[in-house]
Amino acid sequence: MLIYRWIAFFIAFVSVYILTRPNVDSQWLGWLLSAISCVIWVNVAYKQNDIPRCLMEVMYFVMAVWGVVNWYGY
Repeated sequence: MLIYRWIAFFIAFVSVYILTRPNVDSQWLGWLLSAISCVIWVNVAYKQNDIPRCLMEVMYFVMAVWGVVNWYGY
């Protein structure tokens, strides 16, 4: 499980890096990576029976998907 947490952290770090860059054409990728990171964190939290953290990550996942949808204007 520990390796999944590090992978999720690395993906989250890359997504934050992309989202803070001035190039707005690639921000959809930042939101997508954020959603992927959240899915990994939800899985880890669920397997560890950490329901509050799991629900928090589900909320972040929904917001990341909303960011991608908002970016494309649907």
